[in-house]
Amino acid sequence: MSMPRILLIIIDYHSADYTRGCISTALATSNAVDLQIRVVDNAGLTRQDNNIFSELDSDGRLRVLCPGSNLGYFGGAQWALEQENHEGASVDWVVVSNPDIRFMQADFFSALDDRYAGGNLGVVAPSNRISESSLEENPFMQSMPSRMRMRIYRYLLAFYPVLVIFQTLAWLIEKLPIKKARHKTLSAGSVYAAHGSCLIFSRNYFEKGGDLRHHSFLYGEEIFVAETCGKLKLPIMFAPELEVVHLKHATTGVIKSAKLARWEGEAARRNYEIYFRRKSG
Repeated sequence: MSMPRILLIIIDYHSADYTRGCISTALATSNAVDLQIRVVDNAGLTRQDNNIFSELDSDGRLRVLCPGSNLGYFGGAQWALEQENHEGASVDWVVVSNPDIRFMQADFFSALDDRYAGGNLGVVAPSNRISESSLEENPFMQSMPSRMRMRIYRYLLAFYPVLVIFQTLAWLIEKLPIKKARHKTLSAGSVYAAHGSCLIFSRNYFEKGGDLRHHSFLYGEEIFVAETCGKLKLPIMFAPELEVVHLKHATTGVIKSAKLARWEGEAARRNYEIYFRRKSG
């Protein structure tokens, strides 16, 4: 019996140390699976000029891909799939990850395949705990948000001072023990959206026509994936027995820059226009 094939795509932008940590923990979980890792270096360097990951060249499972410009999060992941000459359907699982993710179980990938291979799933959402607070980030959304909620969210993100207040409050709420306790009661099951920092796509997602051609440069990937899975009639499964740790704010900080805020606001606007404008509620 052949080993399950896993393709891990890490999107890096001036985050070499975090990327090395992600790779190290991923390789430690690679027993009983055929794991391939692709690092997309979005820093805009050519391979000849980039020595940041030179030590990776000796491991045949690892390749650094340099598009020559910043393609964004899903833009970089989709480009990586195309460089591999497939759209994701030739592997059992495609994992798209931030560099600040750490895989915490020695059997993470084999447990993923043992538990969820062969099912009619689109995406698996692992337990995704923030390193500082142990707050659970998955499920990103338990159920589909209302049109009004997404409209308010769009307006909130349109103004940078409001976003700063919003993010400061969110960071403070992460520290509250009452919220931590609430998340401890969550169990496995189908959810609307998975957190975008580590998304695990099944072969089904690509075979049924899904892709990573997100309409925005950064942010909003959770809604894009949720709506794509809904269209394909493939559930997103929250899997608390699979554990990763998110070193949140490691690459973007607690408060986003004005540039990042513009991208997030634009993603929220596009998600609303594409998926929620005509919905009731």
